[in-house]
Amino acid sequence: MTYARLSKYEESVIKEKSKVKWMEAGNSNTNFFYNSLKERRSRNNILVLNSRENVRLEEDREIGAECVEFYKTLFGIPSNNKGASAVIDGLQFDKLVSLEDSEKLLLPVTRDEVIEDLASIHSSKAHGPDGFKFAFSKALRPSLGMILFSELKSVSFYLWRSIQDNILLAHEIVRNYHKSISSPRCALKIDLHKAFDSVSWGAIVAVMKKFGLPKKLIDWIYICISTAKFSVMINGSPYGYFGAERGLRQGCPLSPYLFVMVMEVFSGLLQQQVSSGNYGLHPKCRATNLTYLCFADDVLVFFKGNVQSAQVLARVMTDFSNFSGLSVNCDKTSLFSSAVNPNDLEVILTCLK
Repeated sequence: MTYARLSKYEESVIKEKSKVKWMEAGNSNTNFFYNSLKERRSRNNILVLNSRENVRLEEDREIGAECVEFYKTLFGIPSNNKGASAVIDGLQFDKLVSLEDSEKLLLPVTRDEVIEDLASIHSSKAHGPDGFKFAFSKALRPSLGMILFSELKSVSFYLWRSIQDNILLAHEIVRNYHKSISSPRCALKIDLHKAFDSVSWGAIVAVMKKFGLPKKLIDWIYICISTAKFSVMINGSPYGYFGAERGLRQGCPLSPYLFVMVMEVFSGLLQQQVSSGNYGLHPKCRATNLTYLCFADDVLVFFKGNVQSAQVLARVMTDFSNFSGLSVNCDKTSLFSSAVNPNDLEVILTCLK
């Protein structure tokens, strides 16, 4: 009995390390998982790394130290929210959290909510370096992040919306851009540089307050995003143990929702300029008053193909960057235009650099 139990434990551990998800049950597959683990490790091994000083590193210890310093720098610099309060104080969001929903968010967590949230997580997932999979958590302990995620989702987002809707809409808006016989129009594809890793915690808190979320819930969410610790896994061994001063963890169920809330500030700044008549709408967006579409950390902004709209967009991007800590990756940002005067196009490109 002891041997059988130990063999089962060994298979479970090797299966987790092999990251094979399609095989759920059956006879002992220890050899298969071992082979999958070896193949995965050989594919993921870092044998050589050039440091930021362009020094060739070959030892795991040296590679680990370089990676730890890189991520400490990335996560450890608090975003400088210059004029953050002035930016968000002047905005008016269309929909805020109602008093009724605010009270619901602070209701005691029920046993059914814990069971439902834990049941939604795949049993083979491990949520920490202790190696315990969620099959263990489902039986013994709740997940605060999952519970907050469910509560926030229930009052702030539409469950029936999908990113595919944005893809189809973007395709329709930029259709026939190759034709020169039309009114001037532009679409700017913006890549946000390391968006999840660099978003400001101060901006997240400010936006949640602006939306009317209760202070206690904001405090809970802030604890979830600010107390995480990180290690860098190099060739199977962890290096470093450090905290962060900004950023959201990719994979955390709260992160996409918090990031979308921050992007609402960008939307609000553009809508302000539309209302004042300074920002010209894309000809195909006038009926819906649409200014941009968001695809995770990629943003597709639509505007009338004139210099004034480009100048306003550049100012909005600067204000939003100062508020949120997010910056534009110019190397991955592209401008698409149709029927724009060549001289105007040159000025527009200069404005948006």
